[in-house]
Amino acid sequence: MIEIIGLDADDTLWYNEILYHRAKKTFTKILGDYGEPQEIKAWLDKTEVRNIEYYGYGIKSFTLSMIEAATDISKGQVTGNEVSEIIAIGKKMLKAPVELVEGTDETLKQLSARYDLMLITKGDLSEQERKISLSGIAEYFRYLEVVGEKSEASYRKILGQYNLDPTHFMMVGNSL
Repeated sequence: MIEIIGLDADDTLWYNEILYHRAKKTFTKILGDYGEPQEIKAWLDKTEVRNIEYYGYGIKSFTLSMIEAATDISKGQVTGNEVSEIIAIGKKMLKAPVELVEGTDETLKQLSARYDLMLITKGDLSEQERKISLSGIAEYFRYLEVVGEKSEASYRKILGQYNLDPTHFMMVGNSL
């Protein structure tokens, strides 16, 4: 019998990916003199994936990847003003309000009346803590966890630290 429900946060409880889509659109406009939008976006995507092992996930990592991609795409010709614009994209993302997915509050209210809830999200600790705080939904969760990577091992570790039986646990979200 399920006793604990784990929930992902980004793009499950609140919108997040839309910030990255908007940022990429602005980034491709800034670098428009250096290539075609699709090529610029593809270069950024490759750079971002490659940099996960160094910087992890989150907006700060994404911002560093944008700067690196801009340098590569422009063959070192990116201007100081363009770099400043790229940094401004990251800062805007970091200050963005948290918008809950429709029905999140009511769903959590109902679930928390029947189950212990555990928020398990990956990413940068300070960014995720900010979003959790601004979301106004922390009260529904008995457990709050921010991890560097989601894996069977990380779930086992989390459940183990709380002495929770994995056979009574279910994880819900768009990234498990």
